[in-house]
Order: sequence, then structure tokens, then C-alpha cells
Amino acid sequence: MHSEPGWLFRVASANRWGGGHVSRCRSLAVVLRQRRSVTFVLDTDSGGWLDLLTDDGNAVWQGDDLPRGPWCGSLIDGYGFSEDDARKLREVAPPLVAVDDLMSPPSAADLVVNGGVEAVDYGKPALLGPRYALIDQRFRDLAAMKIPDQVAHIVVTFGRFDALDATGLALAALSILASRNAFRPRLSVVLGAASPNIEEVRDAVKNWPGVARLLVEHKDMPGLLQSADLVLGAGGVSLFERMACGAPSVTICLAENQAANIAVCRRHGATKDAGPIARISAEALADDVFGLAISAAQRLRQSRCGQTCVDGHGPERVAEAMTRLAGHGAAMPSAANP
Repeated sequence: MHSEPGWLFRVASANRWGGGHVSRCRSLAVVLRQRRSVTFVLDTDSGGWLDLLTDDGNAVWQGDDLPRGPWCGSLIDGYGFSEDDARKLREVAPPLVAVDDLMSPPSAADLVVNGGVEAVDYGKPALLGPRYALIDQRFRDLAAMKIPDQVAHIVVTFGRFDALDATGLALAALSILASRNAFRPRLSVVLGAASPNIEEVRDAVKNWPGVARLLVEHKDMPGLLQSADLVLGAGGVSLFERMACGAPSVTICLAENQAANIAVCRRHGATKDAGPIARISAEALADDVFGLAISAAQRLRQSRCGQTCVDGHGPERVAEAMTRLAGHGAAMPSAANP
């Protein structure tokens, strides 16, 4: 039990926001709970997150009213929150940390965390770049992957909900390659039970001309990613997870808040950027996948660059900076970019 004031997290958790916001805050809470308690404030329609967060050892609150402390500080993560939401959170639990994806953190924030950019002037303390990526500690300190000459196993993973059906697009692209007799790897397709596309994906997996399986609410993503020769995925938290695993990947941008992540990872040579989903055809995606599949050298370069950029210790670095911030209140020097 923690007797000192804890942290208050306000996190976008409804299905329409995807699972990345809760996932990365959950990883950070694991580290912070070693020192202080963590209370999550979730959306009222937050699906299955309540049980998962409670099982972790967090307190969970649902609704618009913020629970009263005492608190040592707060964190906000979600691009649907307003300036007023952030201001009210800071009034209840100062100082305020903001996890930012769009280079537009709330003005009330005392510290900003953005793993997708390495150089931006927020005019306040900021933790920038993939070394601060908030990913599950199970992705930490993994051995370098062996990169085979031939791609035999592909993992398709676009989040639990995948409202835009990127999974269907990926399977269509892979089917094109199979019809060309280019190659027919074994497929592992990951999706959440609440996805609106799950039945269509189930049918596509069943009709794959080879070995394929649909993994619903899969629990061991580190193990699955490390077993993959190539991954098709999105540009949110899961991109940093792939990098930490050393898994070569083709990445599709599903939302504006993923663009910076993909850009910085592309610059480091850690993924193939297929572009935004609205502009991708199944044929173009098939070409991107095939180009990476036939080049073991490109896949090896991606794998090594990814693990160099993301070592899995981002939550510890962010938690240490938050602890220092809470100790100093809002008086943390603006020159401090840990």
C-alpha cells in the first residue's frame, strides 16, 4: 500500500480512440506504482480496460468528475481533450504531464512527452524521441532477432479495434501476392473481439491459401513479434513495440497522431512507410511488402536500427522525470530536457 499522494491519469479509453493511449499509460503506471499509487480516470464507454487496469493494481474512476486527492501530480493522454479539460486536471492535481502526438500539448502542461519527434520547441520541459517510447517492459532487453533469407511468417496487427479495417487491406495485399505465386507465408492475424470487422477478417483468414490463424485478444505480443519474419502494422505504440523486438515491418498510418512516429522511425531506417491508409491500394501495399520480403539486407537493417532506437526503458526514463517534477512542482527548470 502507498501512503503518500499518488498520480492521477486522465486517459482517452473509448473504442473510437483505439487502445494506444491506455496501453502506453498502463506501461508507465507499472513503473510509477513502485513509488506511488496511480488512479486512472477513463471514459464511461471504455470497454474492457477497467478490469485490466484494476488487475494491474491501479485504482480506476469513470466519468467526467475528477476524484479528489491528495495527488502528487497528473497526466493527460488523448488528443480529444480540450484546454479546459487539461486546466481542470491541473487544478486538481498539479503539476501536469501531457503525452503529445500532434505537437499541440495543452498550455497547462508542465512537462511534455513525445516519442515521435526529436527536435521541437514546446517552450517548456519535454522528453523527446523514441528513447522515451512508453511500451510494456516485456519488450525490454530482447535478444537480437535472427533474420532469415526467406520470409516464412508474417504477423498482421493493427490494434484491438481497427475501425478503418487496415487488417482487411493487408490481407487483400497478401492475397494478391499469393495469386501471383510470389510467396505464401504462414500468417498470424491479431485483432480484438470488439472490432467491427472481426467476422470479415475471420473469413479472410479461413480462405487464405496456406496456413493462417486469427488471434483474438492475444496476450503475448513480444513472443509473437519475435517469431515474425515481417510485420504489417500501424504507426502508434505498436510501431515502437516492433522496433524494440527488432521485427522488420511495413507500417500504415491510420491517424494523424501516428504520422510523426512513422516519420522519425523511417528516418532511423527502422520501418517501411507505406503511407496513410486513405491513399493506399492493396496493389501498392503488396509491392511494398514484396520489396521488403525479398531483401534480407533491408530487413536486417530495420531490425538492428529499431532495437538501437527503442530499448524498452522509456517508461523508466519518463517516470524518473515525473518524480523529479512532482518533487519540484511547476518550478522544474525549463532548460531541463532529460
